[in-house]
Amino acid sequence: MKYVLMSILFIGFSAHADLYRWVDRETGSVRFSNTPPPWFGDPEKERGAPAVEVIPYRGPGAPPRSAAAPEVSPATARLANLETRWASLVRFFAALPPTTDFSRAGTGLRQQIEAYQGLSAELDRLDPAGTPRRRAQEAGIFETLRRGLEAQLNPKPPAQPAAELVPPPQAEARWRQALQQVTAIAERPEPARSMPELQDALRTLEALHVELNKLDPNGAAAREREVQATLERVRRSFQAAR
Repeated sequence: MKYVLMSILFIGFSAHADLYRWVDRETGSVRFSNTPPPWFGDPEKERGAPAVEVIPYRGPGAPPRSAAAPEVSPATARLANLETRWASLVRFFAALPPTTDFSRAGTGLRQQIEAYQGLSAELDRLDPAGTPRRRAQEAGIFETLRRGLEAQLNPKPPAQPAAELVPPPQAEARWRQALQQVTAIAERPEPARSMPELQDALRTLEALHVELNKLDPNGAAAREREVQATLERVRRSFQAAR
């Protein structure tokens, strides 16, 4: 089955000769196609689009290279390939929006940063004379790379779940229960009425009142009127007992 699939792929690609390679800016992944992308060959569209690398197809029976063509050493060919890939990544990072949040980026973008680091180090080793030129080209994407590397080395901790707020209906019920408790204590006949108990109930009512106003500020005015009415009943109850 593996050889059948390979044959199908080989036939599909050979029908269009060349392969086209570019980096998808949205996902950071490398894309291959046997047909050119829509912007390829259009100078206007290419300005804002990823660079495309053309990989010529040489199928079975292809004529050998002309004897007059200069022979390129494997080391030179490898260096040229590394330089092409490095330049493609430079253009990729230069086109990223300044607001890109690397700490939330997917694995594709992080892989591109790692690939860029590896290519830079390998090129500096193989071609030290070209290091100053490459550093100068990196100047335009220095801040982007800095933020990307910083996000790699110091990833943000996962966001902690927000503390659950008491739903307004439940808080309302607790507040109203405290309101009734204050009224019940104040209306007890002497000596069953306890001033410390009333003070504790008033403190509980105040805390619940503040909490509920945070959860439901729209109802704060109406609740304030109810509290004031309750306090007035408490005042009258104590006056009547004197």
